[in-house]
Amino acid sequence: MFEFLTDPTSPFFWVFLALVILVPLLLISRLFLAYIRFVYPNAKYEAIGNPFITPKELNNLIETKSLTGFIESLNTHKDYRIEGTMISEIQQSLDHHLLDTIAMMQKDNAEKLQDYFRLFIEKHDLALIRHQIKTTIFSYLQQSDHPKPYQPHIQKLLEQLMEGSKETLPDFLRNYGIPGSLIDQLTVDTPDPLRIDSEFDKYLINRFLTTPLPYRCDPARTHFVKTWVDMLNITNVLRAKQLKYSSEQIQTLYLGDGQEISVWKYKELAETDQIPQIIQSLEGTSYFSKLKDAIELYHQDKSIQPLEHALKQQYLDHLRTLSLKYYQGLGPQLRFIVSKEYEMSNLKIIAKGLADHVNADVIKPLLLTSEVIT
Repeated sequence: MFEFLTDPTSPFFWVFLALVILVPLLLISRLFLAYIRFVYPNAKYEAIGNPFITPKELNNLIETKSLTGFIESLNTHKDYRIEGTMISEIQQSLDHHLLDTIAMMQKDNAEKLQDYFRLFIEKHDLALIRHQIKTTIFSYLQQSDHPKPYQPHIQKLLEQLMEGSKETLPDFLRNYGIPGSLIDQLTVDTPDPLRIDSEFDKYLINRFLTTPLPYRCDPARTHFVKTWVDMLNITNVLRAKQLKYSSEQIQTLYLGDGQEISVWKYKELAETDQIPQIIQSLEGTSYFSKLKDAIELYHQDKSIQPLEHALKQQYLDHLRTLSLKYYQGLGPQLRFIVSKEYEMSNLKIIAKGLADHVNADVIKPLLLTSEVIT
């Protein structure tokens, strides 16, 4: 019936032969192009690296003993041009450095990736909006000097928020496209700051999960976001339990399934009475070991700060794994950009510590560290 497909004298034979050759070539070329777009930016940012999450470089900065020495030492590193004499100026300069780096990553990547990297700038600016909204709602929060947003339209929004009131806030935010679920939390009789935070987080998580990406980028993106969700979910449970929230209240803070913490596990954590028992309930997850090591620090002053630090430390370890698993795609740059955020946090802590003449032994435990991938 199909003898004509094997007859060299038939034109259909040559069409069929061309399809047999071209279809696999097209599939291979699509796969090749999916990886080739990452070769230059991955190599560039791996070469730049994240020196200020390594203990050696952080110790060198702590040993400078003064803000002047700190800035001079920092500016010897490539791409660093930190300015300022007051601590607030230095911290704003560090934020600007981070956002300039993200903008550079946008330009270095293919057009289809640029919207995704822009999300990290939006994440920074949204934190400023979140703080201003909570300042407007909760009288115990005071206006403070915060870094300026990177996007001009966010600066305008912040200025208008500062001039508004609790009563005008919902309609104003609705006009700016803020999700209704978040606005609903602002209009209840007794707004819950943790619930407001969780609604902001849900909005950001959804943006990171749904912003279009090129071919074969979804596995790395999903791994990255769900690992982030795990850290945030555990953090929400710890903070809420510290504030004596009920199990039902804690369950309203759930951000969705992560890599390891699904809805049933989150419910189990929410229903656990004490923070040490919550840590024990996490046995079998990757977070247990570091949280177990930090529990003694929690017992010393009943602060969950050491536990949150342990969670971030494990998150950095996960990013290392992600970078190696998806080394031909988004993995290395996702690790770089989040590590860059933690670098800026480390540098702000050191700058503040030096300005206040804090002992190095107090500063070092507050820093997040990771080893360089080799």
